[in-house]
Amino acid sequence: TDSLARRLVHPGERLRSHQQLMTQLLARLAFGVSQRIHRCSALLERFQATLASVDPTAVLARGYSITRNAVGEVIRDAAVVKEGEVVRTTLARGSLESEVRKKSNL
Repeated sequence: TDSLARRLVHPGERLRSHQQLMTQLLARLAFGVSQRIHRCSALLERFQATLASVDPTAVLARGYSITRNAVGEVIRDAAVVKEGEVVRTTLARGSLESEVRKKSNL
């Protein structure tokens, strides 16, 4: 009966050992997932900052404007615009439609 008693106690100890191992593995998994989420969140914040720095609306908010010709092409050079031509300028808040009266090529 001593041998039988030892065999009955032994499975209980094994079960406790496995439960302890499962608890440790679960804690490690939770920590690993938490760390991964933290790293991904930091990476996402960096991407958002990079995108914000090149966002055309952010450039407009700093006081710049975008001027387009009648077909919507961005005007980068005064030489491509004719006097009397109507252009549309986009600002941070709103837009303007203007007629070119005079131009200078720098």
